[in-house]
Amino acid sequence: MIFRLLSIAALLALVSSAAQAQPFPARPVHIVVATPAGGVTDLLGRAIAQKLAPLWNQAVIVDNRPGAAGIIGAEFVSHAAPDGYTLLVSDSSKFVIDPHLYKKLPYDVERDFTPITAIASLSPVIALNPVVPAKTVAEFISLARTQSTPYSYGSMGTGSYAHIAMEQFKHEAGIELVHVPYKGSAPALADLLAGHISMMLVNVNVVEPNARTGRLRLLGSSTPQRLALYPTLPTVSESGLPGFQANSFFAVVAPGSMAKPLVDRLNGDLVRIMSEPDFKRQYLTENGLEPILDSAESLSRRMREDTARWAVLVKQSGATAD
Repeated sequence: MIFRLLSIAALLALVSSAAQAQPFPARPVHIVVATPAGGVTDLLGRAIAQKLAPLWNQAVIVDNRPGAAGIIGAEFVSHAAPDGYTLLVSDSSKFVIDPHLYKKLPYDVERDFTPITAIASLSPVIALNPVVPAKTVAEFISLARTQSTPYSYGSMGTGSYAHIAMEQFKHEAGIELVHVPYKGSAPALADLLAGHISMMLVNVNVVEPNARTGRLRLLGSSTPQRLALYPTLPTVSESGLPGFQANSFFAVVAPGSMAKPLVDRLNGDLVRIMSEPDFKRQYLTENGLEPILDSAESLSRRMREDTARWAVLVKQSGATAD
């Protein structure tokens, strides 16, 4: 009997050892997207899954877990094993803005997530309804200072990067603006076109078609340099508010405490597929995104720097989400 038990124990240990020795991935990988299906984050998650599956010869499943402004999906990943089988594709607000908006999150960003790679940066621009007679940021600021009734701006919701960035714009310009939050960019754009709000900060691909037809006017991009996708558009800093910038990016992260060899493997495979010209054109450029595709160490540094910068901006805005 004892011999049989020892034999079973030895067999189980051998099976366990063999399982651990299997090359990654040995079973399906789940990519969590903390937003509903159909948005840019979901698009990126599905594009990455589609490219990784043949590379890994393994199923890569997109798992949409929306709710609580993305916190539900992020929390799920934070509690998963750091074995590479659960990844999160998200915009950077989850990591660099939310810690300053919420008094208590169900995870610690630095402890509970492992940076893998950035994907791309947004290309935010300030779009203005042309009923407002300003062609540059400087002209708009001068005009806003003379108004008895403040102009209004829309955002994708309280606490979004667009909300905090426009509060920064208002603070640095020394003007009054009224914030009108929406549930996404689509309803905000509809009201901007209808003249119910005066302006909004949003990714360039959302408003560029209407800017081409004259239904909207673009004042500038909130990026540090001019957009490669729209090089004739000045930055907000160039156009009348020196030093202003506010941007966001998309990234892939894993649960915390992941071993470096696995981090390097994931980073290498992700950068490889996302560097393909067809991927960059179809999923990044055509959606108004500028590729980043950096190392895990670079993403970690980017997140730390952005966290410090957004801490100041959130405090200036007075925004909270609790």
